[in-house]
Amino acid sequence: LPDRESVNAGDCEGQVAKLNDSTSTMNYQDEVNKATATLSQLNYLANLANLSKNQDIQESLRQGYKRLEMMQSKISQQASSISYMNRSINVIDSKVQNHDKQSQDMMKAIAAQEETLKNTMNKIQNELNEHKILVAKQQKLEKELMQKKLRQDLMVDGGFVEIDIRSSAIVDDDFAKC
Repeated sequence: LPDRESVNAGDCEGQVAKLNDSTSTMNYQDEVNKATATLSQLNYLANLANLSKNQDIQESLRQGYKRLEMMQSKISQQASSISYMNRSINVIDSKVQNHDKQSQDMMKAIAAQEETLKNTMNKIQNELNEHKILVAKQQKLEKELMQKKLRQDLMVDGGFVEIDIRSSAIVDDDFAKC
C-alpha cells in the first residue's frame, strides 16, 4: 500500500497540476475575453464609421437626386426652348423663302423695267439723233436761204444803185442839156 504521504504528495501534485491547468485556462480565457472586448470595441467603432459613411452616402444620394431632378427640369425647359426655337426657325425660314421669292420677282420686274427703260432711251436717242439731223438740215436750209436773201438783197440793192446811177446819169444829162 502506498503510504499516505506518498498518496498525499501525489494528490498534491495532481491538484497543483490541476491548479496550473485552471490558471492557464483562466489566463487563456482572460486573454480571449480581452481580445473579444477589443474586437467588440473595434467592431463598434467600425459600425459607427459605417453608419456615418452610410449617412453621408444617403445625404449625397439625396443631394444627387435633387440635382438630377433639377437637371431633368432644366433639360425639359431647354427641350421646350429648343422646340420653340425650331418652330421660330421654321417660321423665319418660311418668311425668308417668301422674301426670296418676292426678291426674285422684284429682280425680274426691275430687269423688265431696265429693259423697257433701255429701249425707251434708245428710242429717245434715235429720235434725238433724227431731230439733230433735221435741225442740221434746217440750219443748212436757213443758211442757204440767208445766202439767197443776201444775194437777192445785193441784187435788189445793186438794181437800185444801177437805177439810181442811171437816173442820175439821165438827170445829169438833162441838166447838161438845159
